[in-house]
Amino acid sequence: TEFADALQVFPNPFDSGFTLSVNQISNQHLTIRITDLLGNLLFNRVESCSGYNYNHTIDLNNYEDGIYLLEIMADEKRVMKKIIKQ
Repeated sequence: TEFADALQVFPNPFDSGFTLSVNQISNQHLTIRITDLLGNLLFNRVESCSGYNYNHTIDLNNYEDGIYLLEIMADEKRVMKKIIKQ
């Protein structure tokens, strides 16, 4: 989808954190959630995006190494990505 194509997560895998970049997101609320593979919610943030691009570094330094699910939602659009902390 267009929304999925506008998303970038880097680096992945990561050591302590990653950057989430979303293009063409103006005037929307962006919900960012991170869960472990058991579905436990570890991170939940709602951001107001007033500009055209959104860039934010998310620090997961205190989390265990492993696989997590990153869920990004904007309006009716939703994308899930697997992220790996090593």
